[in-house]
Formats: sequence, C-alpha cells, structure tokens
Amino acid sequence: MRLLIASNNEGKCREIMAALGGVGLELLTPRDLGGLPSPCEDWASYEENGLEKARHFHALTGLAALADDSGLEVAHLDGRPGVRSARFAGPTSSYAEKNEALLTLLKDVPEGERRRARFVCVVVCVDPGGSSYVFRDECAGIIARSARGSYGFGYDPVFVPDGFERTFGELGEEVKSRISHRAKALRKARDFLLAHGLENDSLDGEVGAGCKIMCADVSAPSAQVVAAAARLILAGKLIGYPTDTLYGLGANALDAASTDRLADVKRRPAGKPISVIVDSVERARSLTRELNGASERLMEAFWPGPLTLLVEASGSLPSALTGDTGKIGVRVPDCRLARAICEAADVPLTATSANVAGQPPATTAGEIVAALGSFLSLVLDCGKLAAETGSTVVDVTSGAVEVTRQGVIAEERIRTVLGEKALGG
Repeated sequence: MRLLIASNNEGKCREIMAALGGVGLELLTPRDLGGLPSPCEDWASYEENGLEKARHFHALTGLAALADDSGLEVAHLDGRPGVRSARFAGPTSSYAEKNEALLTLLKDVPEGERRRARFVCVVVCVDPGGSSYVFRDECAGIIARSARGSYGFGYDPVFVPDGFERTFGELGEEVKSRISHRAKALRKARDFLLAHGLENDSLDGEVGAGCKIMCADVSAPSAQVVAAAARLILAGKLIGYPTDTLYGLGANALDAASTDRLADVKRRPAGKPISVIVDSVERARSLTRELNGASERLMEAFWPGPLTLLVEASGSLPSALTGDTGKIGVRVPDCRLARAICEAADVPLTATSANVAGQPPATTAGEIVAALGSFLSLVLDCGKLAAETGSTVVDVTSGAVEVTRQGVIAEERIRTVLGEKALGG
C-alpha cells in the first residue's frame, strides 16, 4: 500500500522516510505527486494540526497519509513557542532567525530550571477509509547559550537533550534517530503499522500510546463505528464520544476497574459523582433505588434530552460513580450515536466531560486527544458540537427538587413541569 508523507518540509520527509523503512509500504512525498498545497496550521494543539494535515493530504489524493506536528516548549516562556514554533519569529522567518529570537529572549536567564525545555511531536496516520491514529512523544533537555552545529533543522542547534553536552545540531543523525521526539513518536507509528497495517480495521490490542479517531455521524451512526466503540467499552477501555451536549468520556459504568481508571485519568476530586447515559428509561430504572413522581414527570417531559437526574443510586454500582454520596446522575441523551453504543454494549456509559477536571470541556476530537489521548483507545469525531454547555442537572432525591447545575434546559422550563412549589433553591 502507498503511504503519503503529509508534509512539504524536506527535512521532515527525510526523517520520516528513514524511520518508516521496512514497514512494507511505498512511501511518497507531495513532490512525488507533482506538488500539493499545504493546509493552514492554525489550530491550538499539535494533535489538531497533525489531524488537519493528514486529513488534508488524504482528501486531496485518497491515499493513506502520515503527518506530524511538533514544537519546542520552554519553561521560562511558559511553554512557548509550542504549537507556534514554526511561526515564532514570523511566518517567513528562517531557522537561523527563529533560533536567534529564542536565544535573545533567554539571554539573561541563568542555567537551571528556567532554561529547561522539551520537544513534543505528534504523529497522525490516516487510513484509506478516513480513520486516524495518533501517537505522541517527547524529548527533554535545555536551551544552549548559543546555536551550535549544522545538522538537522529547526531548533536543533540550540537544544541540548538530557544526558548530552552537545546540541542536536552537533550530535548528528545516529543519536537523533534514537532519542528525538519525532523518532520516538515515529517508532510508535511504525510498530503500529507493522502490527496492524492501515488496512486492518481490528482494534484488538494496543500498540504504544496510539489513539484511534473515527469520523462518526451523531444522527445516523454506522454499524462499524458503534461496534468498535461497544467492543472497547466491554474490554475495559476508555473512549471519547459525542453526547447531545458536549463530548463525553466513556467507560463501562458497571465495571469498577473502568470507572476507577476514568476518575484517575480525569483527576476527578473524590466525592463527586460521575454521571451516566443510558439508552432507555428501563435501563435508568435499573440504576436507581426508586424514582419518585418528580422524576417521572421530568423524564417524560425532557427525555431523550439534555437533562441529568440526580437520583438515589442502586447499592450495586461502583463507588466512583456515586462518589460515596448514594446518588448518581443519569440521563437518556438526544443523540442516536450515544444511545446506540449503550444498546450495543448493553451497559450504561459514563458521561462525564472529556477533559481533565478543572479544564475547559473539549469541543473537538483534537482537543480530546491533546488532553487525554494517551489514555484513550478511541475518539469518535463528529466535528464541533453545537452545545456550549452541558446538561442541566436536577437533584430529585428529596422532597424539594433542586437545580444543581444550570445547563441547556432553563430552570424556568423545569418549574413549568413541576410547579413553583416543587422546586427548591
């Protein structure tokens, strides 16, 4: 099979071709095809830029494509230049000008932690069917006092990797091909290609820190997408998927090991329940001790839809779901894809937002992978979701029903259904 290296950077193409030798693929560059335009790289993360490039070249040619995006993050500059490394000194600046601009900013910074830096690389493979696979790695070091050496490209002459006294610009190909951020990310991609190939749709097993991204339709989900997600959920894996509001972080809600891992990955504070979605009212009933009249009226009025009911939890549920509060948040979403995954797996699915606790919710698949990709086996990409907030959460465990989080459904609509006196707060 032919694999297009999705870059017009000749230095990158050489490194990628050298790293992928022996995988049984015919490696091509845009130059081999007569030249192809590059896309705009203005996303906020390496993952999103890598996805944009790989998908762009795949769309132009129909070929499997492999792209990378990388950057240099410096402690003294609070992680800059980062994703904007290539444009740090201006969009048309030379490598020498970029290095000089960086060294000028660090001129008065003494040796030590503030000169610490790391190269980050994300590699994205897109198969002929449009599914993507993301691999990430890093290389830590310090910024030198001056540019040294002529090997490589970019910031290589000013970066001294840990364990060495010379820059990448001085160390040469043999060392860089072993320890660089790009070399390590490409090895993960190479191992994946050797084990699975881009034409093999099997998701059995994991290779490196790869995360698969599949394009999906929220209203008309394909059987392939639903089956892939359900299979991983039942295997104890974590996935990112769309709901009727924001992207959610999915795990088998009935499996304690899966819910504990989800809580660790999100760094979720103890004592905070994890909400779940279900495909039917009947499955919702199975998670609760008893639903009162207020619950019944709200379910009838707003399900399927963006209303989460905080109810008394069944005693058999994993403690991570309830946060030892005795309560669980549950809803039937107005999203056919999410409901189809629940139905296919025959389990409720965790529905906490797909982000690290305290961080803004992810609005794209690329943002999910950037934040949590090394922990996820699959992300379902449905583009940017329309909702700007999560579901409305209503606590119905006491006599006075309370809106504990204002979301898509306004409190006035809740009052209309229940009546003013039934609503607390």
